[in-house]
Amino acid sequence: CPHRPVTCGHCKGKIDARCQQAHERQCPERKVPCPHLTAKREAAGPHTPIPCPEGCFERIKYCELAIHEEKCPVRPTACSNGCGQMMELQEVKKHLESSCNLRAIRCCHRGCAAKVPATSLNEHQTRSCEWRLVACDLCSDCFPVCIPVSYTHLRAHETPEHLVCRLLLEKKKKNQ
Repeated sequence: CPHRPVTCGHCKGKIDARCQQAHERQCPERKVPCPHLTAKREAAGPHTPIPCPEGCFERIKYCELAIHEEKCPVRPTACSNGCGQMMELQEVKKHLESSCNLRAIRCCHRGCAAKVPATSLNEHQTRSCEWRLVACDLCSDCFPVCIPVSYTHLRAHETPEHLVCRLLLEKKKKNQ
């Protein structure tokens, strides 16, 4: 949904997902390169160690800056599942495993191999999973939806009236 709230990777404020990119380009908390530092770097030479511009406190040779920026643990990074969250690179693994709304979670019903997004898990398990259990109206025994209730189980619930009806139906079928 384009109107779902997402967290800005810079100011940590809540914004609409449809506005996220525009907000983050203009966010007052975003990191911008200092023009004085850039000029100083260029004057110092390519092998002079400089502080990481992302703020990880590592000192990197200017000539290796592009390589470092790709793997910098505090570099702002978007969720690879596409949930809209921004976080530091070092937080991505934890986010994908435990808090991403779009992470795939295996259904808990025995026999079901489905993996569904976290936001759809409840819907899947309670309404659409073929392996969800439903209770027998007469005894509350539970059976998966995809497996028909056995004839033996139904026969256990027969009353004398049901038995007469069943025998008459069976007799009628034989005569046809």
